[in-house]
Amino acid sequence: MAHTIQTHELISFSIQDWMRGQRWGDAVAGDVEMDWTRLPSGGKRPWFLCPSCSRRCGVLYSLRSRIICRKCGGLSYESQNEPRHFRALRKAQKIRVRLGGSANMTEPFPSRPHYMHQRTYQRLRRQYEAAVEQYVGGYGVAASKGITVMGVPLAPGGAVATSRE
Repeated sequence: MAHTIQTHELISFSIQDWMRGQRWGDAVAGDVEMDWTRLPSGGKRPWFLCPSCSRRCGVLYSLRSRIICRKCGGLSYESQNEPRHFRALRKAQKIRVRLGGSANMTEPFPSRPHYMHQRTYQRLRRQYEAAVEQYVGGYGVAASKGITVMGVPLAPGGAVATSRE
């Protein structure tokens, strides 16, 4: 657990956006307070304190000539703005790659790596099947018995048939 170290530092900055070698937008200058936390390994980690809300954060953004945190700027990660079924697809692909296979969903599901515990492999397989079901369900695809989508057999109604290897 990290504990705050009671030393705050003030750093000064000046930011100018550049686009294609030309200055773009207004220069932003100011001071930002720094906070430090102790790490379990004995080191310490620096944090910026948001000038707007004093929240501890690792990254500050220049937005409309202000330096603010992600929360104050109403910024979101790209994955938060994409449909659920695309997030499910990415999760399924990450599992395939973790198992040593390809992210290509048309290839067969990777077999268990020799170093991986059987229980871990089965858990990942179930997570993969759930992600594929969510992905396929996002398109409203209905499958008849015996059809395979992305290497996973579908049961009637489009549900993913679970398998126990």
